[in-house]
Amino acid sequence: MIPTSTMLWVYLVGLLLHLVSGLEECQIDSDCFSSDVYCLDGYCDGHCIPCKNFLRQPPYLGGCAKNKEDCGSCIPGAAPEEHVGLQHAFRCEMIHESGPIDCGLIPQWLAWTAIIVASVLFIWVVFRLIRRIRRIHRTKKSNKDHVAILQQMLP
Repeated sequence: MIPTSTMLWVYLVGLLLHLVSGLEECQIDSDCFSSDVYCLDGYCDGHCIPCKNFLRQPPYLGGCAKNKEDCGSCIPGAAPEEHVGLQHAFRCEMIHESGPIDCGLIPQWLAWTAIIVASVLFIWVVFRLIRRIRRIHRTKKSNKDHVAILQQMLP
């Protein structure tokens, strides 16, 4: 006969291992206490797909999305992303009246304005540089004239 203290010890170790593993045994999804897992192969180990992270509605029948197809359509104000070949993706993206948001391009008017401003700034810098070079050149020439006059004055 096994002593009661040993049985209690075995029970506590088993309970601890069960808690550490974090897996509950189940037969159906409702046996799982957490709403973000479902019953997979007899354990609450299936992780639900978070449809909201992909800007999609939760599953039509409620509950847990076990695969991508279980998620609903795109949330209001969003449309499926389009890939090469006009194939729709699982992920949705927010749209404006003019279409999907395109963060990679700047408006054409802004590009032309930037080009014009950069050109004017470049011309101004070149003009200032030329004026400075001329002034330095005149100063050097003036200094040479002064030196020549001073040399003539010396005996």
